[in-house]
Amino acid sequence: MIKPLPFFPLLTLLMFSQLQAQKSVQLRPKPGDTFVRINPLGLIDLFDHNLSAGAGYRFNDRWAIAADAGWVFYSQYVPGVKQASGFILRPSIRRYLGSGNKWYLEGVFHYKQVKYQAEGWLERSLVNDVPTYQEYTKYSARRKTLGFYSNLGLIWPAFRNSSWWIELYAGLGIHYQTFDLTDEPNSRIPDAEVDAGFSLELSSLPKVHPAFPVGIRLVRAF
Repeated sequence: MIKPLPFFPLLTLLMFSQLQAQKSVQLRPKPGDTFVRINPLGLIDLFDHNLSAGAGYRFNDRWAIAADAGWVFYSQYVPGVKQASGFILRPSIRRYLGSGNKWYLEGVFHYKQVKYQAEGWLERSLVNDVPTYQEYTKYSARRKTLGFYSNLGLIWPAFRNSSWWIELYAGLGIHYQTFDLTDEPNSRIPDAEVDAGFSLELSSLPKVHPAFPVGIRLVRAF
């Protein structure tokens, strides 16, 4: 997870540096506009590298809806992973703030599912949570994440008199994660194998934990 703290000073700096420029440029998307957007930071996500984009519609001065979809093409949660792929869905609703509509609050529903093909040790035939034996094998696994965010964002023009805009946002939310082996009944990944890899504590899932979304979007209004 990318830490949000470095983005807050940047958010403040951009607010003051763009204040004068926005006085002479009409903010987009305007009421009635459709917009598309891309999320470049997904390519450098620390755990789930992804390509993500979305679209939305602004109803009036205050409200807009949008949805993003993403393709996860690499993930580092599972030790010994050979291949990983998945998808992300993020529908959202937004309320613009203030007379200039430079700031907004956004509620986001988050769903992610990633499937893994991996190779490593599995503990088999658990009895009272104690494995009977271990086996080195190829296996499949699946991780699901449900979440909700509340984001505060700032929007400003990428170029003067342009339909391109940049959004910077940071927020707070929760994640509920589950992890299961596919077609591997009564088995689990050993704690030692989990600790050896750059992975979440898989043995502790399912679990609820805080989320701190931050990001930059490039937006094109029509």
